[in-house]
Amino acid sequence: MVSVFILLIIGIGILFIGAFFTLFFIRKVEPGYVGVRVGFGGYVISDTWVLGIPFLTTYNKMDITVQKLEIARKGGNGLICQDNIRADIVVAFYVKVNYPKVDYGGIDPSSPEGQAMMEAAMRSKNRFDDVRKVAQTVGCDRVAEADKLHELFEAKFSEALKTAGKMMDFQTLDTEQMLFRDEIKAVIGQDLEGYVLTDVAIDYLEQTPLECMDQDNILDAKGIKKITEITSHEREIANLRAQESDVEIKNQNVRAQKELRELEREYEEFLAQTQSQLAEELEKAFPDMETADEIRAHIWRDHPVWGRLKTVWDSVKKLEEEVDLLKSKNPPNS
Repeated sequence: MVSVFILLIIGIGILFIGAFFTLFFIRKVEPGYVGVRVGFGGYVISDTWVLGIPFLTTYNKMDITVQKLEIARKGGNGLICQDNIRADIVVAFYVKVNYPKVDYGGIDPSSPEGQAMMEAAMRSKNRFDDVRKVAQTVGCDRVAEADKLHELFEAKFSEALKTAGKMMDFQTLDTEQMLFRDEIKAVIGQDLEGYVLTDVAIDYLEQTPLECMDQDNILDAKGIKKITEITSHEREIANLRAQESDVEIKNQNVRAQKELRELEREYEEFLAQTQSQLAEELEKAFPDMETADEIRAHIWRDHPVWGRLKTVWDSVKKLEEEVDLLKSKNPPNS
């Protein structure tokens, strides 16, 4: 009976110690972080949980999520393109600690091959190598600080912008931004001392205003000359098109006036011919009457001449309507 009691006490003690260690020394790693234990046993890194040893180790969390680093070059510091035109540009670089460690070797991480490499790296024993490197060189608590990221990468990324910008003229850079982005990534490469560049995005791109360029700078002077040549040429083209448009409008107006005059002439001829025919018809139908009023008073709707007269009058009325419509669309002062 005593031995059972002792075993029960020991079991409770073990459970208590286990619960104590679980509550105070076992650290669960949150999503988006890896746990880094330093001290006794060296570096112990995990993405699930870490057991801390009191007085012998320290525990830190490292942020492994993607961070945005923005670099802007504007005004007198604008990016110089191949044709020496400056560009105001803002580029966002997305970086993270390279976990798991993957050497893509130029393969797009978002491609099926890149995804397969990522899955294989997650099972690799070396997946924490770059986490360890960054922990040793930067420190777990500073890996995602904006100031630290600028300190680490601003010079390298700015140089990459400068190099990639010199590979294409401004108009190409403006229309082929995806190509420019790929050139930047190619220049930067994969060697970022434990970090990895996940993406590059051009947030803003415009030509640097002329007033911000230095005419005494030989590159700016060439850029100003190029801009002047391009804008002058475009203005000449725009002016030529405006003149051609004016000429075409005037030609259209002339053609419309000719059509109107031709229709009016046809109307006058038709009207004169109709009146002559009408007079002949009336003279034949009413030889004893001298005036049109006398004839009109004796015409009734079932008279044989009425149908012929109505047809003539309808034709005259239709032609009059066509003339009026054409005049409304093409007034004399158009």
